[in-house]
Amino acid sequence: MDATAKKPFLPVTPRLSPRWVAAGEYLLMILVVFYAAVWCLYTPANCNTALRFGVPLLGALLVLRGDPISPRLWRRVGFVAACLGIYLVATRYNGIRFVLYYILPLLLLLLYTGSGEDGGVGLLHKLCDIMTVLTALSLFFYLFGTVLHWIPKTDLAAFYWGGGWRTCPSYFHLYYEAQQITFFGWDLPRNCGVFPEAPGFAVFLVAATAAEVLLRDRPRLWRCVLFAVATVTTVSVKAFLLMAAVFTLRYVLWPPSWLSRRVRMWLFPVLGVGMTLAASVLLWDKLTSVSGFMRLDDVAACLKAFSTAPIFGTGYWNDASIVPFFSYPDRYNNGLSMGAAVILAQGGLYLSTLYWWPAVGCVVRSRGHRRRWVAFSFIYAALLFSGNIVYHFLTLLFIAVLCAVGREDAP
Repeated sequence: MDATAKKPFLPVTPRLSPRWVAAGEYLLMILVVFYAAVWCLYTPANCNTALRFGVPLLGALLVLRGDPISPRLWRRVGFVAACLGIYLVATRYNGIRFVLYYILPLLLLLLYTGSGEDGGVGLLHKLCDIMTVLTALSLFFYLFGTVLHWIPKTDLAAFYWGGGWRTCPSYFHLYYEAQQITFFGWDLPRNCGVFPEAPGFAVFLVAATAAEVLLRDRPRLWRCVLFAVATVTTVSVKAFLLMAAVFTLRYVLWPPSWLSRRVRMWLFPVLGVGMTLAASVLLWDKLTSVSGFMRLDDVAACLKAFSTAPIFGTGYWNDASIVPFFSYPDRYNNGLSMGAAVILAQGGLYLSTLYWWPAVGCVVRSRGHRRRWVAFSFIYAALLFSGNIVYHFLTLLFIAVLCAVGREDAP
């Protein structure tokens, strides 16, 4: 190595034991789940509690892991910070919350994933491990508790969510009977796991499945089956469509062996037709319901709000700027529904770039593993289009990983 080369700005500290680093990263991923779970609703800061603990944990891991941070990474993170500062000055809305719960965690995630050896992919695998445990627990309590009634309920959980108070049975707060769905006249219980609704569970099921199926050379079949069975129990259009997309992308983009080529001759058409028909039935039932009309109204309202401020948008988490454009003024606002439309309305074209450019750059850089990152970027985009997760801890993690993968300045 050239003796005149620039040294990293962050001094290298004695490394922690890899086991302690792994434990810290598992704790960080638990906080990513905590952000969207019912658990956070029992804390004063709600979902932001996860970020309040996540920011100092990220800082500690960054220092104690001992990996050097290159000058190029510092400049890249500084550039992102400057761009976000421009957005804050331009919108002048919700500034303190934007700094504490968006800028700080995102910048620390960029530093952590950018200085790591794997670009943050290991964090996604740890998230998959955590979701494997939570998914197995949800199926156990769903089958033996909700369906068969063999296990008695342990608690009656009450929490404020979606514009009102809700109560639902709970099993040790590891599974909540939080939601039912009326499907062609049938009242069906939905597997919500530790989340307040089934679509929220679906986001993490899809993310975990994508990490397992698309980011591993040899996906573990038992985990794929576990996630697929849980998807069926959510009775969620989003879960059906995106889970089918994950497995379809794996089949289409990876070169098949002789055996899998023979298997695909019958399995792929059956899987594709079956999942498409199931999703079509669920989608038709959803669009003919009040919930379906509200989702369409959300998108239309977001586009109208975007037209009032197309460059910088109306401001971070400014739902109040969208509500006046609802077709039904007296309808409740349950958090909007389509993330891509929300970020377009509240962030304009300027902040929307932060969500799409990392995926494009990742695909361009990852020459050796382009298939997997094309597939993963597609699922990432689909999650943004199908649900409002643009400010979630999970989405900030996705952005950081996509920014880090394939960088030449990685250690």
